[in-house]
Amino acid sequence: MGQYPPPLTAITGASGAGKTTLENALRSIYGGRTLVSTTTRLPRSTDRDGEYEHITRLEFIQLARRREFLTWMRFVGCYYGIRLASFREVLTNTTPCFRPITPEVIPRWHEASGGSILFLHLLSPPETVLRHRLSSRDGDADKAQQRIAADRHIDRTIEDLIRRGLPIHVVRYLDNPYEQLREAQEIIRAHI
Repeated sequence: MGQYPPPLTAITGASGAGKTTLENALRSIYGGRTLVSTTTRLPRSTDRDGEYEHITRLEFIQLARRREFLTWMRFVGCYYGIRLASFREVLTNTTPCFRPITPEVIPRWHEASGGSILFLHLLSPPETVLRHRLSSRDGDADKAQQRIAADRHIDRTIEDLIRRGLPIHVVRYLDNPYEQLREAQEIIRAHI
């Protein structure tokens, strides 16, 4: 293998587990490219350049009917998808891509990549830590509690996928994000 991480490292974990923190740290170490999401939602000021392709609902539905998405979903009234062409392009590039995903897409992504994706799962922190992180981020304790409740299944879903033979590497919850980064780097180095 070469000196670069796998072309695509997909990161899962509950809201507040540290996916974006880990993604940003890995990008700062290895560089990185973006796997663009196509969405019908309006742009936000927090969107990174090139992170989203914004299209109409009709355009999205037409693309879905033509089977141009690897995976897609509807969330809070908006559609989100990953185009097959973008996915394939990322897999053939030497510049690594680090991408947060939901556990539900792992089987399809694994199959479509021929097993070339490195899957990292961040174990959930204790609920008190999650509540603090999410409340600080949104400023809304009720919304934070809703997100915690909605994500309670994620660690169990990952356990089930591992039992089914999917190659998912679990990164333990560690109080220090730098320790968590080091653990993730050890997993990546084993795949270089």
